[in-house]
Amino acid sequence: MQARIDESTKFAVYKRVKLGLPFLAEVASEDLRDTVRALKAVPPKSSSKGYKPGKPGTFDTVLVRTRPRAEGAPPTDGLSVARVRVIFKIPTHIIPESPSCAYVDWFRPLQSPPTDGIGMHKLSLSSRNHQQNSEVIPLSQILRSCHLIPRFGKSANRSWTSDSVLDEAKEFYLNPYLRHHDFHLFRYQVAVHLARKKEEERRVRMRAYGRAGR
Repeated sequence: MQARIDESTKFAVYKRVKLGLPFLAEVASEDLRDTVRALKAVPPKSSSKGYKPGKPGTFDTVLVRTRPRAEGAPPTDGLSVARVRVIFKIPTHIIPESPSCAYVDWFRPLQSPPTDGIGMHKLSLSSRNHQQNSEVIPLSQILRSCHLIPRFGKSANRSWTSDSVLDEAKEFYLNPYLRHHDFHLFRYQVAVHLARKKEEERRVRMRAYGRAGR
């Protein structure tokens, strides 16, 4: 009989995970390592030795493969952005050979091509039934960390901090310049895909014109 999860169940929780980025001959001569963090806030502490200030929580945003890319689809097809809240492993007495997992907050799906004139994907947190859309996923679905830039508008909100901006800002831009890997995916591959698509459309029009002139 399979054990069940209840209030007394204990999970192994991790502060960070190291990921390997795929080798890209165009941008690097060796594999790169990436770190994804899920660090809870540490409150300030006073003792006989003095005062130790607290630390805000750090919950990295990541690029997640939710499904395989469809044939002929844009390079970002099947990719989503999420914020990692917890990195953990389900006890083996509950699920033998259980994979490492992450509890994540989802952002809305990437639009293709990028919806803004500056060539960046615009994002906002995803909700379901007026609540944050969150889910437990296998850690293997996380490809790498990513960087979101708040959409400030005409002025910057001075109350935003590094640990609160993901909850307080309404919209974000997905930064394609964080690393060479990000530029290769979000700018180079997207540009190549769009150019091929335009060329295919041009050829279709030329064939249609040719048939019409007969």
